[in-house]
Amino acid sequence: MTRIHTRLGDRPTYLDGLPTAETFALPYTELGVTTYSSAIFNFAPRFAVEFYEAVRAEDRKRIHHDLNEFVFPTAISATAVTVTRSASSRRESARSADPPALSAPRRGTLPQPNPTN
Repeated sequence: MTRIHTRLGDRPTYLDGLPTAETFALPYTELGVTTYSSAIFNFAPRFAVEFYEAVRAEDRKRIHHDLNEFVFPTAISATAVTVTRSASSRRESARSADPPALSAPRRGTLPQPNPTN
């Protein structure tokens, strides 16, 4: 990150691909990353916007409070669900004669819109 910031200088930098990017927001801001992609925005948009504003204002007290009270517990819960589902899927695959699927099942094609819908 330091190498990227050194090369880009004050140009805007965007960080994407981190699960629960809020946990990395403050340290990356100090390295020059000015924005990030928030998965939390999908289910708690007001929280995500207010958290981002606190990061931009470098309000460490608010950031630490929000991390401890919402982000960390949410991330831990989501991880537990994912691990449980994965383990359950592996158990079911082991019981089956078929080899385990290498990817998630694909949903069917969405219907094309027409004048009646």
